[in-house]
Amino acid sequence: MKIRTKLIFLLLTISVVPFGFLAWFTFVTTQEFVIGAMGLSLLPIVIIFAIWLANDFSKPIRQLQQGAEAIGNGNLDYRVGSEREDELGVLANALDAMARNLKTALASRQELNREIEERKDAEKRLQKSEELVRYWLNETTDGVWDWNLKTDEEYMSPRWKELFGYREEEIENHASSWRK
Repeated sequence: MKIRTKLIFLLLTISVVPFGFLAWFTFVTTQEFVIGAMGLSLLPIVIIFAIWLANDFSKPIRQLQQGAEAIGNGNLDYRVGSEREDELGVLANALDAMARNLKTALASRQELNREIEERKDAEKRLQKSEELVRYWLNETTDGVWDWNLKTDEEYMSPRWKELFGYREEEIENHASSWRK
């Protein structure tokens, strides 16, 4: 039964019962009194049914509230898990889907933050390594020659050129410059 239908039925039940109770006091004949008493004897059944209907209506709302609070507090594994096919079931399924999507987005963000931290650490290590190599090249009395075989690039330190009797600007950083 759809929630709207249950709510209308509950309102009708609540509005009809007091009217019947009031009408009971205005009976004049015995026959009317008996009919009124019979109607009044149905009052507990109507009240019990109204309470059951109210509980049936409010229970899924309480479950949705608990789910929203759990997810709002960071428990993205919480699922309302409703089998209902009415509006509250649709809402429960949407809440579950939202929690799954949030968990995925949070995991992606955490992974991205982890990768950023790893990259920052690698950059710091590289910077320290470059500083050490730069210090070593500037402070050593030995000459340094480096040749990248893949790119055919060469590096000849100023001290290396000086050891062979050249100034920095006299010779290029390439092997062909030695053939001259």
